[in-house]
Amino acid sequence: MTMRWIMRMLVLVLCTALPSSAGQLSGGGGSGTVTSIDLTVPPFLLVAGNPVTTSGTLALSLSGTALPVTSGGTGVISLTANFLPKGNGTSAFSASLLSDNATKLSYTGTDGIEAPSFTTTGAATTSNATCIAAPGTPVAGTTNIYCDSTDKSWKAKDDAGVVTTTAKPITAAATKFLTAMSAAGVFTQTQPAFTDLSGSATAAQLPAGVKFWKCVVIVGDPGAASSALADDNDSPVGCSNDLGSDVTITTVAAWANAGSPTVTPILTAGSATSILTGACTAGTAAWAACSVNGTPTVKTFSGAGATCAATPCTVDVNITTAGGTAKYLVVKLVGTYVPQ
Repeated sequence: MTMRWIMRMLVLVLCTALPSSAGQLSGGGGSGTVTSIDLTVPPFLLVAGNPVTTSGTLALSLSGTALPVTSGGTGVISLTANFLPKGNGTSAFSASLLSDNATKLSYTGTDGIEAPSFTTTGAATTSNATCIAAPGTPVAGTTNIYCDSTDKSWKAKDDAGVVTTTAKPITAAATKFLTAMSAAGVFTQTQPAFTDLSGSATAAQLPAGVKFWKCVVIVGDPGAASSALADDNDSPVGCSNDLGSDVTITTVAAWANAGSPTVTPILTAGSATSILTGACTAGTAAWAACSVNGTPTVKTFSGAGATCAATPCTVDVNITTAGGTAKYLVVKLVGTYVPQ
């Protein structure tokens, strides 16, 4: 109900009640005497000059009390600065989670989408959003989209609490591949190693000219009357390289007829880890792979095969622990080389 309609009703009441002559009330069907005129108004109005007993004016003014929502008002006499009002059915208006400071429209809640603001410069329009702390898990069937205040990236949290994030650009470096993306959307990259690959290369996949080299060293005698291997049954200066090209050892394996002897092949005069990372335990009637340390290289003899200009040109196969059971031990070394 607006103030204009209220005033119209008041005029109608006064015109009906005012006397046609002093002290007399005339109307269509009777007469009487009026001694006082008063007015009752809703709480949001005040009446002054009442009652009128002879002559006078009834003055209306606003009382400072809010006009109820059910009468067309807001139910409040003030609103929170910059915040848009929110209807609450028949209850009084309240401040919403949207604010407008004449520069941008902002969302102040902890859940939901941060409302963007737009700035236009010439023909370009940019969107700005205030980053917030990660919100709670939303209700079923919804997803919260927000700018994370920790890493300044856009994220989405679904109703299962799973967070996805936008990826941050990265310049790929030569010879490297992407290995992971962090929760902040940052990629990591590294150069692949042979251990990152699976399977075995075939001859057709190797660079042109690459050849395989293999050396098998046998220690002991499997005969029934033979003695078990001893710790000092080593095989020095074996696997001589007379190929004219250096050999890079790629794999080593060991086999024993019984027990679990350990063996340590080394580059002649080299350290205990010049070929393997440590002593290798032979398989019992089965091959066991040994751990190669880096890229051990067997240099080549020159001339008539008697000159080793750059040592070592041979391999020593040393028994670390014979174990007292095995009579027969086989060590197999495989490598590659490029013919010169």
